[in-house]
Amino acid sequence: LYLLTKHRSDSNTCLYRFDSFDPLIDNPVTKLGSYPIRGMVTAADTSEDGSRLVVLTYNAVWMFESDIDDYFEGKTSWLPISAKQCEGICFDNDTILISNEQTELFSIPVSDLILIKE
Repeated sequence: LYLLTKHRSDSNTCLYRFDSFDPLIDNPVTKLGSYPIRGMVTAADTSEDGSRLVVLTYNAVWMFESDIDDYFEGKTSWLPISAKQCEGICFDNDTILISNEQTELFSIPVSDLILIKE
């Protein structure tokens, strides 16, 4: 299980991983990295094989691809969006689905994202 921070004071996000799920002990998280995401994170999902992480902010979709836990070290793609108050995102094979508080659903092919870091 991974967590991303939502900062109101800056436009960065930090990625954390739970290393244990034992309900009888404290389960600290490990910080894996941070990224200048340029907005507040509202949702995220990983692909079924775990190789891609898609992150939603109010004004963009980000996709990070990596074979290690710090997704931010891998390939990065981005797409600006304008879809009101978006709060949900998930993968559907090679399509990204986004929902907003106005009950609208948007479909974006992964191929539409713009590669910004190889």
